[in-house]
Parts: sequence; C-alpha cells; structure tokens
Amino acid sequence: MAQKIAAASARVGRMGGRPGGLPVRTAFHLWASLALPYIHGASALLSDKQIEILQKKVHRAVHSIIGKRADPAAVLCDLGLPDAKIIRDIRLASLFVRLQTLPEYLAPAALHRFLHVKATPDVKSIEGRMMLLLGRLGCGHLWQGINPPALTLAPGPTAARAQDRDPIGHRRSGLDKGIKRAAWNHHRRLLLEQEGDDSFLASYVGMFKQDLLRPRLDRCAAYLLSDITPSQQACLLLFRTGGSLLAHHTPDTYANFEDNRCHGCRTRHPSSQDVCENIPHALLVCVKEPYASLRTAFMRDMEETCASFRPRDDKGTLVKWSTLEPDLQSTIALGGMIPRDWQLAFYRPDRMQAGRDALRAELTAIAAPFLQAIARGLRTYKKAVLRSLAARDKDFVAVWELWGDLGQSFEEPSAGMTDRGQETGDEE
Repeated sequence: MAQKIAAASARVGRMGGRPGGLPVRTAFHLWASLALPYIHGASALLSDKQIEILQKKVHRAVHSIIGKRADPAAVLCDLGLPDAKIIRDIRLASLFVRLQTLPEYLAPAALHRFLHVKATPDVKSIEGRMMLLLGRLGCGHLWQGINPPALTLAPGPTAARAQDRDPIGHRRSGLDKGIKRAAWNHHRRLLLEQEGDDSFLASYVGMFKQDLLRPRLDRCAAYLLSDITPSQQACLLLFRTGGSLLAHHTPDTYANFEDNRCHGCRTRHPSSQDVCENIPHALLVCVKEPYASLRTAFMRDMEETCASFRPRDDKGTLVKWSTLEPDLQSTIALGGMIPRDWQLAFYRPDRMQAGRDALRAELTAIAAPFLQAIARGLRTYKKAVLRSLAARDKDFVAVWELWGDLGQSFEEPSAGMTDRGQETGDEE
C-alpha cells in the first residue's frame, strides 16, 4: 500500500502536481483520487504502526505538491482532505456497522454478537480495536448492539419508502454518515488540543480557530472558494500553512527567540519590539519591496471595505480596520473567518453570517494581490542573499542594492549583516 501511494504521488507530480504546476486544489484533488483509495481499501485491518507508515507517505506526498516548508496537517485541514488516521477510523467503524446490520441467521453477525457480550474484549483483536475506536469517536452506544433492521437481504417488492425497500442499506447509510461526522469531529478536537503547544500547527490552530469550527471540516476552507485566481489561492495556502519564505516559517523557529528580521528592518527599526519576521510584520512594517510601497493603498482599501459594512463588536463599538489587533488583521487578510460577535448594519440577525461571509470574501480579494507582492519581495531578497553568497561577497552588495532601490539611508554593512546573510543562505 505504501508503494502504491508513493507511485500515485509520483504520477501526480508528472502530471503537474508540484509547486508552480497545476492549481493547488486541482493537484490535491487529483492526488486524492489516485492515492487515497488504496488507504480506503484495507486500512480497517491495519495496525497503528502500519497506519503511521502510511501517514508518513501521505505527508511526504503533500510536501511534494505544495513544498517542504508547509505543515501537512494544516494543508489537509484547509483543503478538507482526510489523512490515513481519519480514513482508518471511518473504515474500521463502518466495518463494525456492516457486521452488525447483517441478518440474524448469518454467522458473522452471530459471532460478533457473541463477542459483544464479553465484558472486556481483547484489545489486541479487531473487536477490541472497534470497541476502543467507537468510544473515542463518541459512538460507544453502537457497541451495545444494533438490532438488524430485517431478517432478509431481499428488498420488498411493494414497499413504498426507501427504508422499507432496502432497510439494511438505509440503516447502513445513516450510520455511515454519523460515523464519518463523528470521525471528523474527533479530528477537530485533536487539532484544537494543539493550541498552546510549541509548534507551528499550534500557531495555525490559534490563528484560524474559527475556520476549524466550520460545520463541515471535510470541505475546504472558505477562502479557497473566493473569487481569486488559482495562484492567489496557492499563495494564501502557503502563508497559512507555513510554506512561505518568511523567517517565521523556517524549521525550529519556535525554539529560537532571536531577532530574525532582515537587516533592512533591523536597521530601520532598531528599537522595535517586533523581532519576528512573521505575517503581521510582513503586512504592517516590513521595508522590502514591492510591498512596502503598496502597503498604504492596501490599508486604505481594507479600511474602506470594512467601513462599508459598518461592523460593530459585542460591546456595540464601531469596528475600524486600522484599530484591529495585528494578529486579527493577519487572520482576516489570510482568508480567516470574521469574528462571530461582529454585527453588520445592513443584515438581519438570520442573515448575519451571510453578511460576515460577504465581508470576508471582499477583504480576501483585496489582500490576495498584496500577499502575492509579499511573496515576490521575499523571493527577491532571498535571491539577492544567494547571489552574494555564490560570489563570496562578504559585504552583500546585492542585498544593499535592494535597500538602495528603497531609497533608504542605512549604515554600512556590519558583522551582524554578514552573519545574518550567511544564516539566510543556509536556510534557503
């Protein structure tokens, strides 16, 4: 199964499913249609260790499509795609439902009913794993036994309702939907438990918690359905999931509290408490081009669009874009959900969520081109550092030319600049 998943992922890569290739949603849906069926086929009978092997293959495939910096769990969550563990939970619970809804006289159902009456099934057996899984998903009541809906598999010729014509199929369909919903809700709980940990996934959960609370986690996040271009969708996905060139998205950034801004920002704002090149820094204060000169227009457009909806918070205070916290500005700019306590002036209470969705869509459409400019600026800066390293230029003339284009009057290159440039080149 692992080899087949790897082969399917390689096939997607040859078809254009790689960074800069097919639109990101197209590439991932193509990968899901080619690779995930192998996991669906037999995952119910695999051990936890075997599922971990398949999980690593899934994460490696995600990296091959979107890039190695992005967090695979965050990418799959934004796209509404399951990983190997979710699929195993759904398939194992569905196998239990099928065994329980067979007619009474068939041996498998009778055998499992006999096993169910045991007080403590062997946890190592598949029956024990079913019992533990149903309890973990919040469906433990199913373990107590489900009465078969009929004694025959033959449909009734004169039945008027679908559940009477095929009672077993109708019962299984309802239980499968409930188990799928329970499995995704369990996955949601596991993600929300990450909040507060020292990892990028915890940062993602804290920033986009409202997105994780959407009714259907098995569907893609709302920003991927906005009226923006495929390249803008990919750009937002990279910034949200840690796949961008920001210093904050490099490995081990959470264990290092040193100033990781570029030398231009450190020279221009030496006394700033903002010492991390993260999303709020790039949106609001970074001096790199081309987005430094576009920031004024971006902030003005976001302010005007937000004001046109006249939102008020839970205290009744009129919300202004310029007065929002930088973290909330970053979340909204990256396609995050509008806070649920915002009340919009021109929408009835029963249509308030639709109004918030409309506001989110408009703000996302404004922010997407600006985020593309940020990505271009980061790439230009990294290339300038690499050119200096390749030429063994200790003064980093190529980088200082960028600051010259900005019209900045910075000091002469210092030892800190050389050290930081070496670190940036190594990271690249």
